Amino acid sequence: MDVLPRVQELKEPGADGPFEHVVYLNSDTIDFVDEVDEATVEAQLAEVYALEVYREEIRLAEQSRLDEAIALSFYAKEERKLLDPTDTSLETDSEADES
Repeated sequence: MDVLPRVQELKEPGADGPFEHVVYLNSDTIDFVDEVDEATVEAQLAEVYALEVYREEIRLAEQSRLDEAIALSFYAKEERKLLDPTDTSLETDSEADES
């Protein structure tokens, strides 16, 4: 039979035949990159960097808003406590521990 020698030939290391340049990835697509376009790669990296900077700016703005809201909440509580010292619902944690 002519098939068995062919199978043995495929099993030998270094004899990949037509499958020598196939790259199998862990995705649904197979990419062959023979020539890398430097300008395209740099443009993609610049876009990724810009998106990362944009995301960080959004995160910082959100954190600033949260910090401001918390500070205003504490300020309002202290203000009410000063204006109406008899209101027991406005006790601080340290005052509640002393009672």
